[in-house]
Amino acid sequence: MSFIPCAFLVLLALAHRTTCLQGTWQPLASIAIAPRQEHTTLFVPPDSILLLGGITGDNATTTTNLVQQYSIRKNRWESFPPLPLALNHLNAAFMNDKIYVQRTWRSIAPVPEPRGSAAMGVYDGKVILAGGLKQIQLVSPYVQQTVDSVSIYNAAQNRWVTVPTASSTMPDPRDHACAAVINEHFYVLGGRERGQLKGKGTVLMLDLKDLRAGWTIGPVNMLTPRAGLSCGATGSKIYTFGGEGNLRVDSAVFNEMEVYDVATKTWEELGEMRVSRHGTGAVSVRGKIYVPGGGDVIGIAPVSYFDALVPS
Repeated sequence: MSFIPCAFLVLLALAHRTTCLQGTWQPLASIAIAPRQEHTTLFVPPDSILLLGGITGDNATTTTNLVQQYSIRKNRWESFPPLPLALNHLNAAFMNDKIYVQRTWRSIAPVPEPRGSAAMGVYDGKVILAGGLKQIQLVSPYVQQTVDSVSIYNAAQNRWVTVPTASSTMPDPRDHACAAVINEHFYVLGGRERGQLKGKGTVLMLDLKDLRAGWTIGPVNMLTPRAGLSCGATGSKIYTFGGEGNLRVDSAVFNEMEVYDVATKTWEELGEMRVSRHGTGAVSVRGKIYVPGGGDVIGIAPVSYFDALVPS
């Protein structure tokens, strides 16, 4: 395939988007033991990336309790104590030198409304849990029960606090969204409601210093509405990767990378992922965004591929 400089692609893009990569992809050591999707990815300072739970085979019966630790410095996977239960689409966060999961190694106050695949953030000793799935069937009739509820856990008090009415529900239900906390604001991007092909494009924002103000909807939608995407934040920017529900390709998986600048409230295309994926979780560490595993076909199709984007 011949190379066409980015400057000339603008002239050729009458019906197509440009695909100029703005950054460098670095292939990393493949996920050890088994491929993985629908897991949760956490950064544990100073040097570890953890993969918790997820699906390792071609159906939901291969849900695992496996927790794996990747050393950034060594570019190597290492052992880690497993979860007490096999879980996929789990909600997990790292805060105050502890890993919090809806069902954890040490029991904490139970979540008010149990669900999976929620948008999550950590701020000021609290875990924010927004939306998610109360039920998902991967076989006919494929029932998927999406919720709009918002819960906040105070770790110091080991309790779920009362959320002001204006913030207690999202503007609309969504699951399989991605989220980031930047400058005391909680952002939820994309997601879906009741099905893989019903991706949303809105950006929701919650001021964590003023929960009584409620949710606001961003003035500009995502360039590519989608769910099952992953994102990582660095500076004022949220980088989004992949997702599922792409009707333009047989796999129905997106390879789009796009970035949202919360300061200017603008979107920009970044090009394509090296490997199209959904159902993974990205983490940002010192300006580099790590994207481990995921599925390369709509539904369940886990891969071991692991790479990181260094934005330009």
